[in-house]
Amino acid sequence: MDDPDYAHFNARYYLHQRYPGDIFEAEANANFSQHWIMPCYHRFYQQFHKEWDTSTATLLDLGGGPCIHCQISAAPYVAKIYHSDYVESCRDEVLMWKKKDPNAYDWSPYFEHVVNTLEGQNDPDAVTERIEMLRSKIEDVLFCDIRRTNIVPEIAAGKVDIVVSNACIENVVKSVKEYETVLQQIKNLLSPKGFFLTMANLGCSFYHIDGKRYPSYPITEENIVVSLQKVGFKVHHKELYLKSPECFKSYKPSNSIGRMFVAAQVY
Repeated sequence: MDDPDYAHFNARYYLHQRYPGDIFEAEANANFSQHWIMPCYHRFYQQFHKEWDTSTATLLDLGGGPCIHCQISAAPYVAKIYHSDYVESCRDEVLMWKKKDPNAYDWSPYFEHVVNTLEGQNDPDAVTERIEMLRSKIEDVLFCDIRRTNIVPEIAAGKVDIVVSNACIENVVKSVKEYETVLQQIKNLLSPKGFFLTMANLGCSFYHIDGKRYPSYPITEENIVVSLQKVGFKVHHKELYLKSPECFKSYKPSNSIGRMFVAAQVY
């Protein structure tokens, strides 16, 4: 069954499938991209946070789905975070977590991974403090539609310092030209010298969630870099994660060949 408009997207199933609580345990599948993408974000904020005023900076998570894991490393370096997604059930998951709903998804293993493993803090209180810090900095959870000119109606042009978008744009566009159009809209949201960070699924034409099939444009590394440069971004850093042959054969939810992390800046 195809669900190209996400009318039946099961956000909780997606979280259990893609973000299991035991993901960082020794015997867990290291092919999960979280083992790779979270250090990418951690390194970016460690290296680049002096490029903006951390006391006033605003971050927009564009098409963030039901996930907050890539905001954990950002929390100490921004003042406000706006989470956005097209799908209501995804927005509801984030709101539940922010409001401490007892039925909210448990992200504590991800906080522990960032604070204890990536940052080297072996203090349980530091994990609790980071959880509360992120809750306090998520200013709002908004509707977004990257197919529109005004992709996040509540966000004014030129007011965002960092836009993050993970595995989102390529799941909606149908061509490189459309991809470039979205990048231009993202650039319009950013302040002068603002940053755009993305983790893109490479070569992916579909993925499955809960028995439903969702389309994706099979974007390439060259497509991403050239498009960013074309609309006025300078690519500071990129990293590739290519699936092993064994993972490619066994991982059935999508036909992605790997992932790419990019950090780019308006110039």
